[in-house]
Formats: sequence, structure tokens, C-alpha cells
Amino acid sequence: LNNVYKQDGTMEKGVSFAYLLRTGDWSFPVQAKIKNFKNRSEYSEYTLAPNGKILVFTTEMKNSFGAKDMYVSFASVDGTWTEPQNLGPVVNTGEAESTPFIAPDGVTLYFSSPGHIGYGNNDIFMTRRLDDTWTNWSEPENLGPVINTPQWDGYFSVSAKGDYAYFSSVNEKNNAEDIYRIKIP
Repeated sequence: LNNVYKQDGTMEKGVSFAYLLRTGDWSFPVQAKIKNFKNRSEYSEYTLAPNGKILVFTTEMKNSFGAKDMYVSFASVDGTWTEPQNLGPVVNTGEAESTPFIAPDGVTLYFSSPGHIGYGNNDIFMTRRLDDTWTNWSEPENLGPVINTPQWDGYFSVSAKGDYAYFSSVNEKNNAEDIYRIKIP
């Protein structure tokens, strides 16, 4: 969950986890404590790898290449998360990267960016991790005009079954975001 939730009902920047209990209820959100996490941006987005031990997120920190960059943090044995590591200049640009999603293979990363060449003001891209450093990525590929529009596009995700992809796009007619689903060939 985006934000840290306090018992008094207030919130602060960060990320939390809620767990489905055996009763069918959700637990109160528990803060994910990320070492030296500081977000200079008003916004942030998070994605948890299928193994539950890798968190990729967007934030603006001192070592960002511009606005929000994508970072990775790893679960520690003590329940905390490691200091954020910038994914590097192949995926991050001087613009604000956003809406990361780690595919079920744990290697493919989808994200949205206005900083790579695209069809609109914010397109969806795909890149693949080339090794275990999390800083070595393939050149981001634009998902093309079937998905990307002249408007804002983001939040691309693939269903666990791998048969459908979902994404959000601004509809030109009413200038509002809608959620779309496409069949994956």
C-alpha cells in the first residue's frame, strides 16, 4: 500500500503491507522500513516481485537522474528493507519514471516514462534485467501504438495466469483515465 498508516488515522510518505488474515479480514497496514528512504517527490509507486523479497519503486532522491527514478530494495532477514539502489541510466531519465511492474518471470520490468522516445506524453516501456546487479538492463522497448496513445499511459501489469495485460490510459474524448484490458498473444 502506498503510504505509512498511523493508528491515529494520519499518513506519511512510504510503503506498507497489509496481510489477509485467516478470518478473511485484512491486517492493519504495517510499515515497510526501507533503510535511508527519502522521497522528495509528492508521488511514488511500488511493485513487489513475485517472490515477495524484491521491491521496485519510484522516488526522487539525491542520486536521482532528474525527477522520479526507479529504485530497488531487498528484504532483509530482520524484516527491514535494504537501502534503495538506483536502477541506472538505461531505464531512468531526467524525466519522472513511474508505475513500475515486475512480471512473473522476475526479470521483465514494465514502466511508464516521458523521458524515452514514445507516441505521447508518457508511454509504457518494457526492459529486461541482464544480470543480478539490478543496474544492467536491456534498452527499454516502447510497447507500441496499440497500447500507447498521444496521452498519458501507465500502470501496465500482466495477470498471474499470463493471459491478459491491464493498463491505464487517458481517454482523449473525456480527458480522463480509464483501465483497459488486452489479450496477450
